[in-house]
Amino acid sequence: MPYLPPPMELPALSQALLGTVALRDKVVVVRLEPAALASPEHVEGIGRTLALLRALDLRVIVVLAAPEGSHPGGAPQLIAAIGRHDQRALALLPHGVVRTLPLVPFPLVDQALLIQLCSLRYVPILMMPVLDDAASPVDLSADQVAAAIARFLDAVMVVHVHAGEAPSPPRVEGEPQAVAVRAGDSDAMLGELLARAPLKRGEP
Repeated sequence: MPYLPPPMELPALSQALLGTVALRDKVVVVRLEPAALASPEHVEGIGRTLALLRALDLRVIVVLAAPEGSHPGGAPQLIAAIGRHDQRALALLPHGVVRTLPLVPFPLVDQALLIQLCSLRYVPILMMPVLDDAASPVDLSADQVAAAIARFLDAVMVVHVHAGEAPSPPRVEGEPQAVAVRAGDSDAMLGELLARAPLKRGEP
């Protein structure tokens, strides 16, 4: 016999289903620090959550900060974890996707490439740092790149995944909502999205 939730759970389930429908084809930018991928359990949990978001037809774009100290990048492990949950991901160098121009005060983003990859049901993973045409690092942080992508692609949210506790970034007027989650609680990513899902057509 199929599982039927208790009656008190049905309103919450209905709200969650409405939320997933409202989020279809919306862009979510996930900013990851390498330390969040230091544990195999964290890699698996984050990969599972990203795969679920992709399966729900969200357009998920990951910005993986440059490795620091003893923490490796972790992109191959994350791609493998997403693949174990029946979704596809690929790693990209930001060169050509994100670039800077003299006198332009913000980074520019190749929207067409990212949207095309998402339309092909990939999870693009941009690996920092951004390089210029001479292969020298550009002074752009992962936070700046994630914010630029979110702005250009009109993302519904930027999720910052940290190894430990971290406060959510302050809300900036006109910018997508930004939240912080712990790597060990990656399911909170889905909860934050559902809690803020636009349930009415045309609602921001």
